[in-house]
Amino acid sequence: MKRIQTLIATLPTLGKILALAAALMYFLHKHVIFLILVVVTVFLMVVYIALALIAWRCPYCHQYLPLKDAGALTVCPHCQHVLREDASPFDDEE
Repeated sequence: MKRIQTLIATLPTLGKILALAAALMYFLHKHVIFLILVVVTVFLMVVYIALALIAWRCPYCHQYLPLKDAGALTVCPHCQHVLREDASPFDDEE
């Protein structure tokens, strides 16, 4: 779950950076590099959508988790279960 959360949180930012780099390469007339960056960006967005639809669910209630601020999500908004072990240091004391 932690790896998926990290990917869900970082892929949009990485996609934006690659899209900006692709636009820069287009204006600098580096069309081969531009095409490579566009293909990589599209691939990353497809992976992001697939992860969001397949794997980004609560392991307890199986509801979709929100994509906004996914990196900071520690508790399921639907069933209130803790999603990560490192979310609260007091969980082990119960």
